[in-house]
Amino acid sequence: MRFVGRLLKFTAKEGSEVVERRLQAAGGSLAIWLILQSLAELEGESQRRLAERLCVEGPTMTRHLDRLEADGLIERRPDPNDRRATLVFATPSGRAQLQAMWDVMEQSEGDLLQGFSDEEVDTLERLLTRLRENVWHAAEADAQAAGRPLPPHPTWMEQRHVATAMGAES
Repeated sequence: MRFVGRLLKFTAKEGSEVVERRLQAAGGSLAIWLILQSLAELEGESQRRLAERLCVEGPTMTRHLDRLEADGLIERRPDPNDRRATLVFATPSGRAQLQAMWDVMEQSEGDLLQGFSDEEVDTLERLLTRLRENVWHAAEADAQAAGRPLPPHPTWMEQRHVATAMGAES
């Protein structure tokens, strides 16, 4: 009997550990990567909106931002249009840290996909996306059969996994 789920679970866990160790060696972490990457997409975003976008509770985001600010990677400024809001900006050091972590992520992806052709990577991505949808449909069917609420869609689950990873580092 084949147990593809077991292979996927251990592959994902081992791959995550490799990436996390490499990010730590570069002076970062998954939480730092996620926050700085989000700021690169929306520089000057409000602290509240940043927390919402990453699906992180306010106090957890505050702890992360306090640490990043103490390390000189971000700065917070009052929102000139809303006295209750605080805007978050990456500093030059934060942007340099993000670049170092981008390099780690690109190298890690290259290492993890070593020996795969571009066509194989495209196929792998399509197959994993289809598998993820199948998992969701199976969970949906189980919930209906048991009279439970339907599970969230995989895109929401991805955000929940991000929040879980950030919560573990706070």
